[in-house]
Amino acid sequence: MKILSSSEGVRPDPDGLWMVVTTLARFFVGMGPLRSLLAITTVSLVALAPFALLDPSGVVRGAVVPALATLVAFVLPLDMSMSRVFMSGAEAPEVARYARIIRCEAWLLVLLVSVWVPTLWARLGSG
Repeated sequence: MKILSSSEGVRPDPDGLWMVVTTLARFFVGMGPLRSLLAITTVSLVALAPFALLDPSGVVRGAVVPALATLVAFVLPLDMSMSRVFMSGAEAPEVARYARIIRCEAWLLVLLVSVWVPTLWARLGSG
């Protein structure tokens, strides 16, 4: 991303930002609406994990978010398995698409588990 200088100070190049936005949009369109929603939900749960550990007194942070994280941790491998099944009888462009989906969901699963295991471990150990 190029940095432009102006009279107001340093600001990022709008073309570079537009390129990032269009690349992400193409990626999510290629994944499909439900898988995109699953990815956005996973990223949201990863972002909420520290708050569930710091202040577990709220109903949403203390009960709903950890339960959703556990459910998503089981849904991601199931969707990865179904992508692998669909990939077995697909043409070359679809095989590449499903391989990209599996890689993305594998990274999301590793991220989700690595963030939530310490939080759940601390919550279960304090009981």
